[in-house]
Amino acid sequence: ILVMRSFVTLEGIAFAADPDFNMYTTSSPYAFRRLLSPRTDDGKKLLKQTVLEDVSSRQRLRLFSLLQGSLISGKRQSKDLTRTATKTVMDVLLAGEGRELRRILASLDSILLVEDLTSPGAAPLRRAALEAAMSPIHRSTPRRR
Repeated sequence: ILVMRSFVTLEGIAFAADPDFNMYTTSSPYAFRRLLSPRTDDGKKLLKQTVLEDVSSRQRLRLFSLLQGSLISGKRQSKDLTRTATKTVMDVLLAGEGRELRRILASLDSILLVEDLTSPGAAPLRRAALEAAMSPIHRSTPRRR
């Protein structure tokens, strides 16, 4: 109850400054990042159940359906949240805290993983991966005037 009261209070304060402010869309990257980097054994099991699904007695990624806008209703919010969630997944995968997520991906059947990663639904994740890979190169390249 206290957490919800604090969310309502913070949202009210922020809403006074910006009428378009949405506490849940703003806090979702932090919550999603926390979900993707569990610290307890129960959290690791929950992550595995969330990210994977059993198909024909084999495990496949369910992550893409989560990233394809099924997280929140409304087209604009869904697209923004999908972009944010995809970037968060890539940030976590590349960071030290993404160890458990990398472990889950490494345990998958490589052929199914490649099929999942090359599917149309994985396009946002591939785009985020490219942006993450190019970011250090882009920052280190001097700008021409």
